[in-house]
Amino acid sequence: MTKKLVATKSFSYAGKRLVKGAKFEASDKDARLLKAVGKAKDAPARAEKKSTSPEPQPEKDAPSGETGASHVEKTGEYQTRMMLPNN
Repeated sequence: MTKKLVATKSFSYAGKRLVKGAKFEASDKDARLLKAVGKAKDAPARAEKKSTSPEPQPEKDAPSGETGASHVEKTGEYQTRMMLPNN
């Protein structure tokens, strides 16, 4: 049998160079050894997508005159002409 692992350090395994965070499969025996020496950890189980939660609704812009986050703070967008000095 094989186990799915994630490299915690860069190393070579089965003739391939693995970098930290790389996902790979190893035999049960190799997996136990790699985990024991700190080179790998078990890969996280795949999370199933739940379709029961409703879709998030976009926030409405606050009417003018109300305090709150600006358009730039909400969206990260800005216009360059606002940054230029007026002549």
